[in-house]
Amino acid sequence: MNINPRLQTNQKNNKANNLYILTEPLNTSNKLIIDIKDIMDFCFCSRYYDYKYDGTNNNKINFKELYDISLHKTFYMYLRALQKDKLENTLELLKYTWGKEWIKFKKTKEIMLMNSYYKVNKSSYVVDTYEERRKKGIDAIFNFNEVMAKDKQFPIIIGHKYEIEILPNIILTGNIEYVREYTDQNNNKSIQLMKFISEPTKRYTGDMVYKYSLDLIASSYALKTLFNVEDFQSIAFTVSDKKVYPNIFSDKEYNILKDTVKNVVTCIQNDIRYISPDNKCMFCEYKDICTKNL
Repeated sequence: MNINPRLQTNQKNNKANNLYILTEPLNTSNKLIIDIKDIMDFCFCSRYYDYKYDGTNNNKINFKELYDISLHKTFYMYLRALQKDKLENTLELLKYTWGKEWIKFKKTKEIMLMNSYYKVNKSSYVVDTYEERRKKGIDAIFNFNEVMAKDKQFPIIIGHKYEIEILPNIILTGNIEYVREYTDQNNNKSIQLMKFISEPTKRYTGDMVYKYSLDLIASSYALKTLFNVEDFQSIAFTVSDKKVYPNIFSDKEYNILKDTVKNVVTCIQNDIRYISPDNKCMFCEYKDICTKNL
C-alpha cells in the first residue's frame, strides 16, 4: 500500500485560479501540498485515508462522494445565475441542473449497474442506490432554495480554489464555497462565508460539530489571509435539515488547524497509522475491506 498517496511535492508554479477573484499564485517549488479533504480523511481514520487513496479501490462506488459533488455543482450553478442577475424560475433551474449533474451522460445500462451495486456488494450498514440519491437530491434542492431565498444576498466568491502556505514549506489547498454580502430582514448587512453540507455527520450533532469543522476553519483562514477580510461570519448550512450554524473564528481555531495539519503531515511522512474501531466504522465505505485486513 502506498503510504504517501496524496502528499506531493510540486516542482512547478501553480497558476492562479481564474474564477471570480484572482489571487497571487504561490511559488510552490519543493514544497509539500496537501488538501484539507486529505487532512479530514486522515483525522476521521488513517486506515480510511489509505483505502480511499491507495488506488486499488477505484472500482468501489462511493455514493456519498458522488452525491456531494453533484449537489455542490447544482448549488454553484444557482449562485452564478444569482450573481449575474439571471436567476429566474429558481426551482426549475435547480431541478434541471440536479438532473443533469446526477445522471450526466451515463447510459441506462450504467445507471442500472450502479443501482444494483449495493444489492450485490451490500455491507451491513447501508443499501444505497443511484435512484435513492436522485430522490434525496430533489429534497435537498427544495431545502436549499427555501433557505437561500429568505433574505437579500449578493454573491462575491463562488467555488474558489485556494492555496495557502499555512506552515513553512506546507501548502494547504481547498475550496472557498461561497462568500456573500447578506442583508437580513432588519436591513443589517454582513459578510458571510458559507459551507454547504449535503449530509450531516452520523456520529455527532449540534453546534459543536461545526465549531471545529476543519474545512470551514480552513476556508475562513484562506479568506482572511488571501483577501484581507477581517469581519465576517463563517456559516455551516446543513441542507438536508435546513439548519444554519454561524461561527466567528479567531486565532484559537486557526492555531488548532495549523497544529492538525502539522501532525497529519508528520504522520503521513513517517508512515504512522493507528487502529481505532468505533461506531464510525458502521458508516465507512471501506468497512468490509478494512475488517478483513485487521
